[in-house]
Amino acid sequence: MTSANVRQRIVDVGIIPVVRAASPKEARLAVDAVRAGGIPIVELTMTVPGAIALIAEVAKTMGSEVLVGAGTVLDANTAERCIQAGAQFIVSPGFDAETVDRAKRSGILAMAGALTPTELITA
Repeated sequence: MTSANVRQRIVDVGIIPVVRAASPKEARLAVDAVRAGGIPIVELTMTVPGAIALIAEVAKTMGSEVLVGAGTVLDANTAERCIQAGAQFIVSPGFDAETVDRAKRSGILAMAGALTPTELITA
């Protein structure tokens, strides 16, 4: 799926449930609940212990049913690991040019936050 397709699917669904949990088990239960509730998108944050392994698991077992993304991605190395695990989009709380570039070169949608005027201009 191209980044344009991913973007359009997010727009069509209109919501990205963000999963933050204290353990991989709790996070997986949340992903299952989101899917059971009829929402085909989930963002797993890097604050979940073992988040990258969980992204790989969800991408492998639910890839055709659930669009899985990685959130709270702070650097390009983490972005690359998430992409390799199967993340279809990357979310960052702030703007990091290398992270956005890594996603773009991989054909993955990147959504970066920006707060300061410098971040906005750079983005």
